Amino acid sequence: MRFPTALLVAAGIVAFVATAGASPGTRPTGAAGGQATEADSDECAAGLALGDIGLAGGAQVRLTGNQANFGFHDRTVGSDPQPSDFLNQRFRGWVNVHDREDCRYGVYAQVQSGHVELGSGREFPKTFGVTPGRLGGTDQTGIALRRGFLWYKPSAGSLVRAGVLAWEDRFGERPTFGDPIWAVDRYDTTQAPLANSVWDFNVGGITFEATAHESWHYALGALILQRDSRAGDGDIWLLTADVDRSVGSSLWGASVYYARDRAGNLFCAFGRPASTHGRLPGEFIQRSSALWVGGRGHLQHGGGSTSLFLILNRGETPDYNWSHTGWAAKVATAVEAGSGTAHLRVLYSTGDAGDDPTRSGEFRTIAQSARDNRGAQGYWSLLGLTSPRGPSDGNDLGIGLQNDGLGLLTLQAGYEQPVGQSWTAFLAAGWLRADEPHPLSGSPDIGTELLAEARWQMASPLALEVGGSVLRTGEFFRAGLAAPLPGTLYELYSRWQLEF
Repeated sequence: MRFPTALLVAAGIVAFVATAGASPGTRPTGAAGGQATEADSDECAAGLALGDIGLAGGAQVRLTGNQANFGFHDRTVGSDPQPSDFLNQRFRGWVNVHDREDCRYGVYAQVQSGHVELGSGREFPKTFGVTPGRLGGTDQTGIALRRGFLWYKPSAGSLVRAGVLAWEDRFGERPTFGDPIWAVDRYDTTQAPLANSVWDFNVGGITFEATAHESWHYALGALILQRDSRAGDGDIWLLTADVDRSVGSSLWGASVYYARDRAGNLFCAFGRPASTHGRLPGEFIQRSSALWVGGRGHLQHGGGSTSLFLILNRGETPDYNWSHTGWAAKVATAVEAGSGTAHLRVLYSTGDAGDDPTRSGEFRTIAQSARDNRGAQGYWSLLGLTSPRGPSDGNDLGIGLQNDGLGLLTLQAGYEQPVGQSWTAFLAAGWLRADEPHPLSGSPDIGTELLAEARWQMASPLALEVGGSVLRTGEFFRAGLAAPLPGTLYELYSRWQLEF
């Protein structure tokens, strides 16, 4: 069976499972408008009634400022890093057209004009590229589709989506299993470490998710990361299965993800086996596959909570007789401390020095792109300079679990403190080290970062955040054994955001 046909069969199974659990005449119950809601709360969001249809919408507008002495995902750092700064804005808007009475089916579309630097006619090509001089001018800004899909609720607590979708793994924070069709993003998944929809991992395909008996939560997906007109050539497919079960106040779950790549995406042009087979720049690995299998838990205890995961990853590229097997783990806890909340987390992923030309012990992520060029990015960290943090995500070093195939060990601590009625302060510190030394510098030491941030909740949908980080830069970023030692890095950032 050719894989595109297999995908259609998988999609048919997803649709059959969805409709088999539906009861004719079942009316969704629950309520919420404007924000993500519980999966078994299916009432329409507040909006306009236009005959037999309803119309709901929302928007997100932000202004971000950043000053730092490094560039986005710098590969090396010199002894005298030079300062840079930017001030930009982004707009996102979504609309949902649905049946007015039961809110069981509809169409969701979200567009964005993203990261336009003030005073510039060029937009950061986050979701699309624009050729200079297009249409005879120099303006390179525009509006692009971020997501757009058909949705259907076969029964209360279930949802089928088909089209251009947001997708994320289930190994982040404890999910609320919110309904993803009434908001700009699904914010209970921001820490997903393998592929993160808040970090714009948007794919084509069909998904089914449901809550059964109020304690079982499951999801299936048949997704297309890239499609070529030649059958079986240039295609990337991702099949996903997640299941979670509530046990008392705890939540336990497991996931299996399988990717089949015929377009050179899983390994792109970085990491092994590029370094062991002498491939030419731009020469892609055309055939590869990868599997992720993992378990997780979220526990409530007293005035706190603990989350943990263990993920095994195996992949292979037959044309190069090369395979890798790695693993990653996390333990994170948050406890009440005084009038605030203390956070502590440890993450580890295996790396490999690349000494064996056919085998590697590295851990790799699902997302691989120009923006994920050390491996999948997202808000998995308490820090904001070594990896992205919401208001600081316009500039960072891009450290993550894959980390160029070198792995990661990090210990992080933070403290969040409400200040008055509308202010919140956050302090964090973290130590980071690669599992294997960097081949250029011979050092695994990434460094130690300190972060301070304040948030002013000006109104329910409006917030201003300001913060800064300092990194004692380790020799991991040294350009070579004879190169000067890396200098200390800093970042100052702000974000003013309105979201409905």
